[in-house]
Amino acid sequence: MKRVLLVSMMHNVTELFREIEPDLKGKTVTYIPTAAIAEKIEGMAEEETRMLEALGLVDFYLVPHLGHPEMGSGAEAIVEKYSSELELKVIDDYQAILVEDDEVSILPK
Repeated sequence: MKRVLLVSMMHNVTELFREIEPDLKGKTVTYIPTAAIAEKIEGMAEEETRMLEALGLVDFYLVPHLGHPEMGSGAEAIVEKYSSELELKVIDDYQAILVEDDEVSILPK
């Protein structure tokens, strides 16, 4: 079973994480910090999505940080530029994308 949780900012969704997986005993959680405010979100988001796609984890493009005061304009630019040609999943810093096998949900609803 494939189960992946994608987030913009882990510290903003820890309670959501606990709701999704309340018992972590004997399980592995991998956190991959990928962004810093100084980075350009547009190129970074494309590169990270290609990595997730190459691993067979997702078949969509993740656009994080929608509405973030320092990175939100980059997310908006990606949506404007690519929404007609790519399958985008857009989340803000308080949301997560849960992938369970072929089911994809944006949380919280």
